[in-house]
Amino acid sequence: MKIVGCAALGLVLCASLGYPQDPPGEKPGTRADSKKCDLAKVENRAYCDRCDAFPSEAEIDKGTCKKCKEKVQQVAACVKTAFRCHKHGESEVLHSRRCCRPEVKDCCAEVTLLSRVTYKCDACGQSSPTEKGVRHLKDPCDGKVARTCEKSGTFPHGGEETVKADEPAPPK
Repeated sequence: MKIVGCAALGLVLCASLGYPQDPPGEKPGTRADSKKCDLAKVENRAYCDRCDAFPSEAEIDKGTCKKCKEKVQQVAACVKTAFRCHKHGESEVLHSRRCCRPEVKDCCAEVTLLSRVTYKCDACGQSSPTEKGVRHLKDPCDGKVARTCEKSGTFPHGGEETVKADEPAPPK
């Protein structure tokens, strides 16, 4: 019985080694050494705080979100585009350009990806929708508060494009 328990524990430990560990204080999928988002295109967009999403015009009725009936508000949003591709096995991949020929209609659809613009302290990592709303972890904090987007460091908001090992990178 002890051998079975040790073998199971060994399998669990080995399986957990394959999962990336995100540093504390970072959102999953971001990397500290990734490039920051350039905030090249910022627009005011309707945002539902309860759903934590940007509803489309069809999902808004008289200023409220149809899903949760919460009033939507206008927030600054970083706007980026990418191509959502379904031709890479079971997972969906985002590319900076089309990887498939234009004749392939069910692949590489251009999508708009929005992210809320926030203000973040570079020392303690605290953020807020407004510059004055940043509550630092220590007082006084020596960090500088800068404007950024919530998805900064992830593709296409400054991060590197994900390319599978068995496929070539999309043309640049």
